[in-house]
Amino acid sequence: MSIIILDDRDPSIQYTGSWNNGGNPDAEYQATVKWSGPAPGTFATLVFNGTGVTVIGSINFDTVQMSSYTIDGGPATTFTSTNATDTRYSQVFFTVAGGTLSPDRNHTLVMTPVQANLFIDFITVNVPPPQPSQISSVLPTPTPSACTIDQSQSQNGNQNTQSQSHIPLGPVIGTVVGGLGLFGLLISMAIYLRRQKVKMGRELPAAAGGDVNPPPPRINVRESQLRQRNSTVSPYDLSISTGRMAPISSSSTSPTSEQANEFNARKTGNQNLSPLRRPNVSDPPPGYQPT
Repeated sequence: MSIIILDDRDPSIQYTGSWNNGGNPDAEYQATVKWSGPAPGTFATLVFNGTGVTVIGSINFDTVQMSSYTIDGGPATTFTSTNATDTRYSQVFFTVAGGTLSPDRNHTLVMTPVQANLFIDFITVNVPPPQPSQISSVLPTPTPSACTIDQSQSQNGNQNTQSQSHIPLGPVIGTVVGGLGLFGLLISMAIYLRRQKVKMGRELPAAAGGDVNPPPPRINVRESQLRQRNSTVSPYDLSISTGRMAPISSSSTSPTSEQANEFNARKTGNQNLSPLRRPNVSDPPPGYQPT
């Protein structure tokens, strides 16, 4: 529940008859006051929308002030002050507690001076908290035609809000796809960097003088073959493979007469020897004399 303060000069307060302006800057609200004495047709009216209302004013010194107040044409309530030798400010003339009146309709307050001058300083109105679809006001409820216009404006506003709240799907889908592509690129870069790191780890020992995968040992194929044939190889075979004359042993195989002749022909430079003929593995070495 909130309270609204209406100064005596507020346009929502309508004064009928002869009313005067006054005010004390040091004691009265907004330094203003509206006052009038009792006279036929002199009264003030306030139409408001609220659940409570209070009238506050001033009382002149050496005066017994009397005034009458009604709500919605109901029975009148009369205020009578006491006599005092000084002026009193912010005096409550009339009040209806908040929550007493219905908030669903407008109410009419009528204030009438009865005896001596009535000084009205300000009026407070208790209003209910605003609803989501309504704004409380102390002014009269708008007419049906005005209400219809407000509803149409509200509908237009809702349509505009709905149109503004609509989000196109194209940019959203593009953003999602772009994000997925960027994520895939980051994963690819991570895999590439990991492979580079492993490769560098393998190359570091070689750079330091080591060998990660040393080559297999080289084997002399001919020597290996000779080892396998050591039991049957002839001295001439050793001379061909090594380029040195092998000693003749008693276990060597004796050459044939044809081999001996060819060997002697090579030694004496016989030109009739075919250049395309390769020596047989059993040919005797140079200097060998058949027995």
